[in-house]
Amino acid sequence: MISSSQLEKIFAHAAALHSEGKMKNWIYGEGTKIYILNTDCSLLMRFRVPWELGHFCFSAHEYEGQEFHLSPTGMIFKSQDQDYERTKFSPVNPPYSFEWIKRTWSILDQKTKECKPVGKIVLEDKVLRWLEKDLPHTEFVLKEKGWSLVQRNIYTGEIIQITKKPRPLTLLDKDEVMGERNIGLRTNDFFALFTFVPKLSFYFYDLPFAQAMNLSFFDMRVFLGGCFYDSLGDLEVIYGREIQKVRHGEPSADRKNIERRKELIQKIKARRRLINKG
Repeated sequence: MISSSQLEKIFAHAAALHSEGKMKNWIYGEGTKIYILNTDCSLLMRFRVPWELGHFCFSAHEYEGQEFHLSPTGMIFKSQDQDYERTKFSPVNPPYSFEWIKRTWSILDQKTKECKPVGKIVLEDKVLRWLEKDLPHTEFVLKEKGWSLVQRNIYTGEIIQITKKPRPLTLLDKDEVMGERNIGLRTNDFFALFTFVPKLSFYFYDLPFAQAMNLSFFDMRVFLGGCFYDSLGDLEVIYGREIQKVRHGEPSADRKNIERRKELIQKIKARRRLINKG
């Protein structure tokens, strides 16, 4: 049996995000690690817990109750009050295997170790009130003199820019910008992260994805695929050839969608080259 109020907090947040339509996701557990992957494959999150969890996987919307058990064919969730006990069985049919999850994490983690960060930005959930939820992307613009958050409405031409006011900060909370970098993240993914913790450190590299972390909360680390306008920021597309090696011989999660995303990425890159030439 797996039961813990702190562990339940992680699952409950993931389930709430799923039910609210902000981030549909799958939860994987193995050993001391918990992975959360959103169905668009633009966000992969990992937590470490100080005890063995066993091996499990379920869609976040299936989660309910204070405890769950593993069965040979799925998950059994239990909840109860003084009068009744409810048992719910959910078959397991994840879109990606454990091997794919671990391999994807390993590839992205190795990429960040191979290059130095271009910048580190510490943000609190207070910043969310200044962002427009309806705009699909939030862009981090890093320059040597500082940074800003930018949202663009490509239909109306509206541009929103958010900067942080100067104030005394501890060394851990201090922002560091070592170079120039522009990268967009999905606004829904950005909001979803602050459901788990009120403060996060974002790290940016000369790579098409970013990393966020709060090591004081179960060693929380997150990889987020970068976006450009209507691009999804798909982590699988970014390093598709390396990650696809793991998926060889496995049933496809949705090959048509993945191919469509690849074509979309190529069109966006071509459009970006034209913009840069102009």
